[in-house]
Amino acid sequence: MMFDNYLKPVQGYELLPLRLVLGLAFLYTGIMKVLNPSMITDMLNGLGFPAPVFFAYVLMIVEIAGGAALILGLLTRFFSAALAIMLVVALFTVHIPVMSQGYALVVDFFKVLTIITGLIALFIAKPGKLSLDAKYRI
Repeated sequence: MMFDNYLKPVQGYELLPLRLVLGLAFLYTGIMKVLNPSMITDMLNGLGFPAPVFFAYVLMIVEIAGGAALILGLLTRFFSAALAIMLVVALFTVHIPVMSQGYALVVDFFKVLTIITGLIALFIAKPGKLSLDAKYRI
């Protein structure tokens, strides 16, 4: 409509900011887990997860690989789905059970839900022109 002519040069790049921000967030959180693996292992153990060490390393790998892949636009749909599934599990095992304990925890729930929504958008949409998926037609 009114802005269509002005926005034509950036069509195909609509989700690039979302891809970059989510990718950086997951890359950062994955690296932080690698730097302090006992933190995530202890949390998973406290939640009653079976094999907490194994799942801690799965989380680290998925977050780092997924974050890097989103930044590069590589296998965007696969990693968007993998990260969204991981966060849905976190939502039900970590965030929802503690929501009644305070406002900040409710805000955390909505932050995670917002990230899941962004990942769903990346899963549904094309990765965009500036991506390895587009370059190699993956």
